[in-house]
Amino acid sequence: MIKFTYRMLVYALFLVCMLPACTTTREAVMGPFLKLSAIETELKKGVSTKMDVQRILGAPQGFGGAVFPVTKEEHEIWFYQNIKVDNIKSQPNYITMDMNQKVLLVFFTRGLFDGFLWFTGTIKGAGHQ
Repeated sequence: MIKFTYRMLVYALFLVCMLPACTTTREAVMGPFLKLSAIETELKKGVSTKMDVQRILGAPQGFGGAVFPVTKEEHEIWFYQNIKVDNIKSQPNYITMDMNQKVLLVFFTRGLFDGFLWFTGTIKGAGHQ
């Protein structure tokens, strides 16, 4: 799962580096990331299936598993992410950009939806001194 995340980030940065060496503003979005409100309204813990999740969010970009100490039960985890790069400014020796990454983890217990966790991080490009 981690390798996939880094691969997507490297790919996004590669695309950015292919831009012409001038000041420009472009946007590159990688990976689907649908409305989280559909998860809360359409999925029911312990009832909804993997097919229900896939109908709302599409195929996961990665998957894995974990055992949490509280439940001592194995959970399957599906991974979704979106990387958005914009406000790209290219100079002869450097590139600045704003980047936002959203990550969604969907948990299953015994094949049924058990909850989700999402987070986002934003990095604003800084001017080169």
